[in-house]
Amino acid sequence: MRISGLVIVAILMSVPAYANNARCWGGVDDKGRPDVTCTSLTEQLLLGLRNANRQQVIKAMDADGRPIEGGIHYLSNAKTYSGDVNLLFEDGRVLVIYALVQPTDGSKNLEFIWNAERPGCSDFRESRKRCNDN
Repeated sequence: MRISGLVIVAILMSVPAYANNARCWGGVDDKGRPDVTCTSLTEQLLLGLRNANRQQVIKAMDADGRPIEGGIHYLSNAKTYSGDVNLLFEDGRVLVIYALVQPTDGSKNLEFIWNAERPGCSDFRESRKRCNDN
C-alpha cells in the first residue's frame, strides 16, 4: 500500500501546477492542459512578448504553456483572437515568436512572425510588412 501512495504522489507532482483556463469554457481548470490559455492573441500582446523572459511570458499568457524544443507552446481558446503561438528562447529571453491567429470576424487566419535576429512580419491590420499579401 505504501508503494502505491508514492506512485500517486509522483503522478501528482508531474501534473503542471498552473493552468488558468476555466474562464475559457466555465467550470474547472484543466490542469492537464497547461498550454490552454484564455488570453487573446492580439498584436499588442505578441509585440509585448518580444525579448520577455519565461516568467513574463507565463504571466502574460496566464498559463505555463507546453514545453517544446527550445520554448513554449500555447493554444488560445479566447473568445476573440484565438489560435496557436510558439515562443522560442535563447539565453532566457524570447528570440522567436510564431503565431497563427483566428480573428474575431472569422476572416482568414493572421500570421505573426517575430525574430530578434531577422525581419519579421504580421498580417494584423496596422502592420506594414505582411506575412501574406492576400
